[in-house]
Amino acid sequence: MNSNSPPRPTDPPPANGAGKTDVREPIAARLKLRDDLIFSPDLERDRPGYTIEDSLRGKFFRVGMPEYTLLMQLDGQRSITEAVGRAAVRLGSQALSESEALALCHWAMESHLAQPHGGESTARIAAAAARHERKQVAAMANPLCIRIPLIDPDRLLTRIVPWCRWLFTWPALAVWIGTVGYALYLAGSGWTRIESSAAVILGRDNWLRLAAAWILLKVLHETAHGLACKRFGGTVGSAGISLLFFMPLAYVDVTSSWRCRSKWQRIATAAAGIYAELFVASIAAIVWANATPGVVQTMALNIAMTAGVSTVVFNANPLIRFDGYFILSDLLEIPNLCSCSQQWMANFLQSLLLGRDAAAPSWPPAKAWVVRTYAVAALVWRILFMLTLALGLVGAFGRLGMVLATLLLGFAWGMPLVQTGRRLMQAAAGQSMNVPRLATSISIAALTLGCIAAILTRPGRVAAPAVVEYAPLCIVRAAAPGFVEKILVATGDAVAAGQPIALLHNDEIEANLADLELARDESLVKSRMFTQSQELAKLQMEAADRAAIEKKISELKTRVASLTVRAPSAGRVYARNLSALSGRYLQAGEEIAVLGNEDAKELLIAVPQDDVELFGKHLKAGNVYARTASGNYIAARLTSIDPRGSSELLHPALSATVGGPLPVKPTAPTEEAADKPEHKCELVSPVFQGRAALTAAESRSLCAGQLATVHFRSEEETIATRIYRGVERWVARIVQASHPASI
Repeated sequence: MNSNSPPRPTDPPPANGAGKTDVREPIAARLKLRDDLIFSPDLERDRPGYTIEDSLRGKFFRVGMPEYTLLMQLDGQRSITEAVGRAAVRLGSQALSESEALALCHWAMESHLAQPHGGESTARIAAAAARHERKQVAAMANPLCIRIPLIDPDRLLTRIVPWCRWLFTWPALAVWIGTVGYALYLAGSGWTRIESSAAVILGRDNWLRLAAAWILLKVLHETAHGLACKRFGGTVGSAGISLLFFMPLAYVDVTSSWRCRSKWQRIATAAAGIYAELFVASIAAIVWANATPGVVQTMALNIAMTAGVSTVVFNANPLIRFDGYFILSDLLEIPNLCSCSQQWMANFLQSLLLGRDAAAPSWPPAKAWVVRTYAVAALVWRILFMLTLALGLVGAFGRLGMVLATLLLGFAWGMPLVQTGRRLMQAAAGQSMNVPRLATSISIAALTLGCIAAILTRPGRVAAPAVVEYAPLCIVRAAAPGFVEKILVATGDAVAAGQPIALLHNDEIEANLADLELARDESLVKSRMFTQSQELAKLQMEAADRAAIEKKISELKTRVASLTVRAPSAGRVYARNLSALSGRYLQAGEEIAVLGNEDAKELLIAVPQDDVELFGKHLKAGNVYARTASGNYIAARLTSIDPRGSSELLHPALSATVGGPLPVKPTAPTEEAADKPEHKCELVSPVFQGRAALTAAESRSLCAGQLATVHFRSEEETIATRIYRGVERWVARIVQASHPASI
């Protein structure tokens, strides 16, 4: 249904005159209601009334009971005064006053529901037709929304509906809920895989498949709207293509759904497209989760992401006039929520800028709050969406994107601003203003702009992720090869210098030591024999051999003693799976544990490439602040910045796979890293390693491996510059994702 969904019935001007234009029709004028209009009672709402169908123009309008009673008196013979009198006889105190009746009659003529009876009717009808034609031409000239009708699908849908009635039954809804729920479970459990596939989805090689999925899904979406409309007794006038924000979208005209007296049938018609797309997205997600890597899995992910994300972000979004808006409008029973919110915003601006209160629609308090909230939320969303779309165009198409972005913002913001300015000028013409309020409003606006400017020109906040680590970190290694016989400590234990940590044994070394000791004893016996026999030459040679044996024995004793691994310094044991080393054979130099001093820790900082220059310039000042994950603030001293960037992960805790802040990607397998799990991933973007020293007190209050964010204020860049650079980086990431070959 999208932006060309059936228009909701238009309400007449509020009873208190809010939002009406200047009415100059004489009270004695005679109006005649068109004979071809179709009136349908609408009694489900808290304010019963009638829906008016203008079949010639495919428009619907809604009026309350007082307005309907007065309109039925306009037969071309009675004046407005007489019509008001006859309506007052029927309605009593609920009847409209003469000024309210004039506003209603003016609205009826502007909406082409009634025409003056007399000599001026032809001229008025011609003028109204000219105005309507100018509006249509202006709408067609708006590149943000161009509608191109192609076919009349009513007959085809009439043939299909009998075969598809079961889609709109309670059993089908139960199946839909189960399928969507299971797909959400699969998506949640495999979210890491989905994130890693984002670059593939946005890659240039995948654009064709993505476009094909988009077209098929939108055709399915609009077909579902048409089937639902036919299912509940409506007709589908036309179908075609609309270009919305330069994107092609299918549309069907299901305006006739407003003939349904039940709002639930209208809601079902509006929700049919979302219903169909989410079901297809769920099936695709299930296929993706169970398929092997290849074309099928990629296409399933394309369909799941296109149908799921686009439906939730756009079609189900109530802040734009898509399906979600019409569903919300029916649920709240506010037929023209968007126009009402725009009218409230115009009245608010009139009161704020002109210093004069404007009449407001007489909504119940709860609905008035909804209208005001919707007006603000819709305005904020439109601004953010247009900025995002403009930046995306600039990032994707360069200079051409700048031209497209300028046209986009010109039509999206420029035209509404011009229209708002005209309305304010018309409202201010010839009427007195509340000068004190106007001056106050201008002063508040100027003060607000000044505060914003002052904030944006302050020094910018430079931040980078960090992790707490021991400084220095003492690695305990095996001095001699051997099997681990016993681990004497556990992770987290405090040890003293020289305290045994692990016992190793090596039968070969011990056997060699025993053999050498036996050889030494034999040498001593030989020496005594040579002494008794006065064989001095042999005695000297034997003494030299025994000295060599003694040296080897000393070396082997040292190696045997090193099989008892001791702490080289006091600290706390910091190792993973220490108990798993029992019985394992360790090579000389292989790591056993890590010792860290609780009084000596530092921050390892992963400095982004764009901020390394700012960190380098801040080295002279040195003072930085860190905010830990628990919310504590600590002071630190920046000590060094490595001038060489690296994609190697500084610390496992920083990886996004374990909840850290840095995104990673799998590395290409190599023979050296085949048995090292810590080398199976690398950073998506290289970082520069920085270090910040902590005091002894702060070191004791922090745990090794704890995440933090280091930040400081830089005089080199203002807050405005930081925001601009952040947006620039975001656009660059979009470009990189769209052009992976250039990364």
